[in-house]
Amino acid sequence: MRSSTRKILQSKKRRAAAFRFCLYRIWQPERLPYNLASGVMTVSDTIAAVSTPPGEGAIALVRLSGANAIQIADKIFRGKELPSQFASHMQHLGEIFSANDQLIDQVVLSIHRAPASYTGEDLVEISCHGGTLVSAKVLEACLRAGARAARPDGFTDRAFLNGKMDLTQADAVIDLIRARTDLALRSATEQLEGRLGDQIRKIRDELIALLAHINASIDFPEEGIAPDEGETLCARLDSIREEIAGLLATADQGRVLREGVRVVIYGATNA
Repeated sequence: MRSSTRKILQSKKRRAAAFRFCLYRIWQPERLPYNLASGVMTVSDTIAAVSTPPGEGAIALVRLSGANAIQIADKIFRGKELPSQFASHMQHLGEIFSANDQLIDQVVLSIHRAPASYTGEDLVEISCHGGTLVSAKVLEACLRAGARAARPDGFTDRAFLNGKMDLTQADAVIDLIRARTDLALRSATEQLEGRLGDQIRKIRDELIALLAHINASIDFPEEGIAPDEGETLCARLDSIREEIAGLLATADQGRVLREGVRVVIYGATNA
């Protein structure tokens, strides 16, 4: 009896191992080729940009993100301490100097250490006065100290590449910024919270598990892993298809919320 029980347990373990093997072989996280060619910005670069709209205002925000962000801040910031000695998420008053040792502006600087930052990397935020020239000079000091100019949406790209948000959340950032109605704002906020991404991941996980079970039954027939019968398999696929159709049905509504609609008012004046 003990020998029979042991064989059953061993068989179950082999089946579970076979299933895990097929699951791992199918599921591969999407990774992008970061270093495609020399001269192309990669996630190892430290990027910098003015994150507030152009023009005059009370405050402008200059951001640095990357492995050398804090070291660059050490080069251009002067205060009671070096930025590398700051506690994370604490603001400090100081001054920004150019490469020629000329004072640019009095600023408030904060360090957000990886991974507890928007981008998942070391992040430096410099709040300077909101003049166009002042913010440009602070950015220039960052670039001369070793940073690269960020592309549009560069910080959100970093957040996506570093796993801080999925692609649906990254798309929701610009929708949130451009929202003009309460409904558009609520839709973008829900997407930024990850609701759409959670639904997509659930569908993907169901398909991967289904495919892994089929592969395991084909690749390891000696383990007695029986595939789902045709009707059961079709029922599971139909259920997944309905979930996908439900998401696609909301696409037009989402487009209207983002872009609005053109309306023609036709008829005689004051009719």
